[in-house]
Amino acid sequence: TAHAINDRIASCRIASEAQGVDTDVRAFAYVDLAMAYDANGDHDAELQALNTAADLRSDVWQVYFNRGQILAQHDEPEAALADYQKFLQIDPSKIPMFRQYIGDFRTLHDGEKTDMSSSEREENRHTEAQKQISRLVAISFARRCELRRQRTPGTLDGALSDCNQALTMQPDNARMILLRGIVQMDRQEYTARHADFDAAAKADPQSADAIYLRGISAGL
Repeated sequence: TAHAINDRIASCRIASEAQGVDTDVRAFAYVDLAMAYDANGDHDAELQALNTAADLRSDVWQVYFNRGQILAQHDEPEAALADYQKFLQIDPSKIPMFRQYIGDFRTLHDGEKTDMSSSEREENRHTEAQKQISRLVAISFARRCELRRQRTPGTLDGALSDCNQALTMQPDNARMILLRGIVQMDRQEYTARHADFDAAAKADPQSADAIYLRGISAGL
């Protein structure tokens, strides 16, 4: 309930701000405070609490896992990627956490053979987690690309850069290819625009938008 969440926030604040308390205790108190803010829907406060926790201790995997999600949603893909990578470095055994918190992570177990050794299984899951991180960060780049495109013509170079970054991570993603084609259209780069619309239509033959824009582009 809201009352219980507010009580939890108050308790975490007392623990995190208490004088003379061990640094490790304060760091984890800020992690708990961040989780309470998350439950309350206050993600700005959650981010601030996670930043403080990271300043106190740089080896708490929850900080980087949770902050990575917030940064990706706030269209800060570079920072999100850095946090996700830090999370994997701190505690690779927590990779299955992605299965609980981030989208459809069934691929963490795809391709695992029954005769795999534990080290091979761990390596396989680490590789698949990296792929999913790339997908999440690419989405964040693409979202920021769209935001920049909608603002002013002066941000189109930045929008194109974001699209390129997204496609470096997800080169066959038809929606991201299409988005770059639209940015190229805004930039009046007609050859590049047509190439992207064509590539998007080939990547997803069912995409009505890609097929339509490819046809329009070819006729101009």
